[in-house]
Amino acid sequence: MNVPTAFQGSRTAEFVPVLSDADSVFAAAPAQPPPGDDELLDSYCGPLVNSRGEIIGVNTAIILPAQGICFAIASNTAEFVAAWLIKEGRIRRNWIGVAGQNVPIHRRVIRYHRLGVDYGVLAAGIESGSPATRAGLREGDVIVAFEGELVSGIDESRDSFYMATITESGWPYIQHRGGHRGFLRVVNPTQLAFADYKGNRQMLSTGNFAANDRVALFLMDYPRRERLKILAHALIEDARQHDELVADLAEPEVHRLVERLFFIEVISFDWSCPKYITPRYTAAEVEQAVEPLRQRIAELEAQLKVQN
Repeated sequence: MNVPTAFQGSRTAEFVPVLSDADSVFAAAPAQPPPGDDELLDSYCGPLVNSRGEIIGVNTAIILPAQGICFAIASNTAEFVAAWLIKEGRIRRNWIGVAGQNVPIHRRVIRYHRLGVDYGVLAAGIESGSPATRAGLREGDVIVAFEGELVSGIDESRDSFYMATITESGWPYIQHRGGHRGFLRVVNPTQLAFADYKGNRQMLSTGNFAANDRVALFLMDYPRRERLKILAHALIEDARQHDELVADLAEPEVHRLVERLFFIEVISFDWSCPKYITPRYTAAEVEQAVEPLRQRIAELEAQLKVQN
């Protein structure tokens, strides 16, 4: 499938599929590379396919000393990028250039400015040349609204995170937690909380907390290339004893399914560098980006039918 520079035909000698139900491929093993090429080659282009011959990515580069491991861009990412390139000739990304954290707002400030929220997002860092810089935003400013919409916290769009607890043997146990957008709530400046639902049969994290309440949270925001690391202590409460908290932490249609409430008392946190974070998008985000392309295709097809 690959056609590198100075070669007339296919260069891929072998595909290595994942031995599972996943429709993906870890790597492609190329044949002998062209003489004089560097260790990292960007000339290995072309589609990456799975064992059924379905295109699942676009090959981009290869590291020869590492047994010829190739790298590829996922097909859904390529489709997203192609749609915007066709439509506008460039890629537009949501980016304001602010590193933020949730902070409370003093009651006197709330009353004086008649604010509708008691928390905001502190601009802890501003990137040079960013939209935030051009808009006059400065480090230390507190954002309470954006384009007329109140901002209650930087985590309100979070729909998943990773949580690590400590087992009795001392080894970490890492678990993925997911839910509706905003299910991880900011209770106060140092505390987070989320609901745990009926059906979680493993109970491993809950059991680990019985011996050691230390926990680490890892939150990823791939489209914005941000990651937040949190070290904390955890407390688990029986949901039946806190009806008012269940109403605040869970959507109304799932109140009856909540069994436990997790409270995360933050000890420290750190916003990591965005370097090496590859932007990834949900199916809904990709659909939104591709929709203009589909509409344009439909318009062109309709024009062809009229001409014929």
